[in-house]
Amino acid sequence: MKSKGLTPKKFLGRCRESLIRKIKFHPEARKEIQHETRFYRQAGQRTGNRFIEATKKASEQLQDNPAMWPSMTERLRGNILSQFPFTIIYAFNEDTIFIVAFAHHRKEPGYWRDE
Repeated sequence: MKSKGLTPKKFLGRCRESLIRKIKFHPEARKEIQHETRFYRQAGQRTGNRFIEATKKASEQLQDNPAMWPSMTERLRGNILSQFPFTIIYAFNEDTIFIVAFAHHRKEPGYWRDE
């Protein structure tokens, strides 16, 4: 008779799901990411796909270990996006990562602080 209980694989999957923090976006950060996604897609399918993969990877890294990246202020940290000129500015607590800005390296530093 086959057990209908929780298998070790399912148990570990559920544990991981319960440990993953939710990601929430400041409305302006969401707009920035959407704008840049459109920009890189227009630059070419390969470039657009690389950009999307880089943002996915950064999101997964933030969820796995948000304390890994350096502090920029008392509350904010920054994760530099691989291969693209952006830093993801964020804060986090036990359950949530809050993306404050998707800051382009060539814009005025800290421009997002006034938004």
